[in-house]
Amino acid sequence: MAENVAEIAVTPSGTHCLTFRVDSRISPKNFFAQHHTSFRFGTHDALNLVKTAQDELGFTHYKYQQLYKGIKVEGSVLLLHARDGDVVRLNGRHIVGLNQDNLPSITKETALEFALSDFGAELYLWESKAWETEFQLRRNDPAATTFPKAETVFRVLPSTDATDPANYRLAYKFKIHSLTPFDAQAIYVDANTGNIFDRVALMQSAGGTVNTLYNGSQSIITEYRAATDDYILVDDSRGGGIHTREFATGFSAPGIEYVDEFGGNTWPFGRLRVGASAHWAAEMVYDFFSAAPYNWDGYDGVGSELNVFANVEPGSDTYWDAYLETINLSNGVGFQWGNFVSLDIVGHEYMHGIDDNSGPLDSGKNESNTLNESFADIFGTMVEFSIEGGGGDYYLGEDLYATTGRIRNMSNPPRYLSL
Repeated sequence: MAENVAEIAVTPSGTHCLTFRVDSRISPKNFFAQHHTSFRFGTHDALNLVKTAQDELGFTHYKYQQLYKGIKVEGSVLLLHARDGDVVRLNGRHIVGLNQDNLPSITKETALEFALSDFGAELYLWESKAWETEFQLRRNDPAATTFPKAETVFRVLPSTDATDPANYRLAYKFKIHSLTPFDAQAIYVDANTGNIFDRVALMQSAGGTVNTLYNGSQSIITEYRAATDDYILVDDSRGGGIHTREFATGFSAPGIEYVDEFGGNTWPFGRLRVGASAHWAAEMVYDFFSAAPYNWDGYDGVGSELNVFANVEPGSDTYWDAYLETINLSNGVGFQWGNFVSLDIVGHEYMHGIDDNSGPLDSGKNESNTLNESFADIFGTMVEFSIEGGGGDYYLGEDLYATTGRIRNMSNPPRYLSL
């Protein structure tokens, strides 16, 4: 770190970020232009602002991609965080000392031939008219195609030091999706030798962490999207999968993806933390029922995908939707509660799904409905005890209640609301 930056920022012990002094009062506008030499950028280096996002805590996050001679340097990203118009923190990585040529020796067409020969699929996505039509509809573009397009990048050689500029190669990157076998990979072809030196799976799970709202730091399974370099709340390791999204206000869409663009799969703040807390709770509930003695795969017993919607709009209830077969979790606004993403609440709604697919018990106002609700209470509480052990209790929703209350006391069930 150059001396003039060291005068206004520190690197906290055990971290890889710069934290700026509160009195430094540095604007994020033109930050890197003003401090270009401080970060040892060369003549051919540039930073391209690719994303800007604001969170509920008042921070604005800027994501910058390093370019060398106008070409993207993969994995070289800097994240600038500001609040109230001042830079607060900087983290990420940029490569110092690149000295590569940016002129390829082989054409994109030749490189694609090498990539397809190496991939060796029987049937590709673009060879299916149905899939091409689906892709065009999703993009709202009748000319869109899944046929691979070459992206020219600088890519580090696998299993080498990513901070050493000598380990980077000029490459053509192709995203290839096949139907037989069903697979998707990014293939990297050396733009000078034609050698295929790296492959990255585009369909993959990733292990993340979240400081849950009610149960501290926990591990979750998410999905990494290489195409956009971010994470969404999809766990394909449990049954048919668990997909957690934000409820679309006014039922305007099937749901809005929770996307971790800046947190490195840690879901650190605001709505992301809410969604990831619900996702973790759903994973724990699935594990509880799928293990002995129940051995019940998913809410329906046959491992269908579980769709969870958190942050249901203000004033709305938390409920199991028996028609769409989804768990819908209120944000608590309009009541005296926090977000309905605790273990006992998610377990309660999941049990309604099991009942709906194995009984079902009537949801009307009769004895059948009373059994339905009581089973949901019992199993939601059993899930809580299975995870929290001695920390469990016989109240429902006590974690999310704003004061010292709860939704239901199981020693006196009629006293509170039904879910």
